[in-house]
Amino acid sequence: MAKKILIVDDETIICDFFMERFEKLGFAAFVAYNGAEAIDTAREHNPDVVLLDIKMPGMDGIAAMQQIKETNPGISVILLSAKSQLHEIRAGLEAVADKYLTKPLPPEDIIKAVYDVLEK
Repeated sequence: MAKKILIVDDETIICDFFMERFEKLGFAAFVAYNGAEAIDTAREHNPDVVLLDIKMPGMDGIAAMQQIKETNPGISVILLSAKSQLHEIRAGLEAVADKYLTKPLPPEDIIKAVYDVLEK
C-alpha cells in the first residue's frame, strides 16, 4: 500500500509542485491550504506524514499540528518555515514535530526528510 502524505502550505504552487513530486514517487498525496483544512484532511485520509508550513493565514502550522497529533499521535510531522528564528524552532519541536526545516531549501532535501521520518 502506498504511503500517504499531506502537503500543507498557503502557496498553491508549492502544494502542486510537491503533490506531483510525491505522486511520481508512489505516494498518495493530498493538499491543504491552511491549518483548518489540514486538520480535516488529516482526519479524512490519515496520512503517514504531514509536510506543514508554519506561517499561514488563520490557524498556523503549530496549532494545526497539535490538533492533528491529538487525533492521531502516530502521524509524523515535518514543519517548514521561511524563518530560522530560534523561538519558532523551539515551539515547533516542543509541539512534537518530528523534524523542522528552514526554507528555502532544495526539494530533494524535503523529500529526503520525508523518507527519514518514515524510516523511524
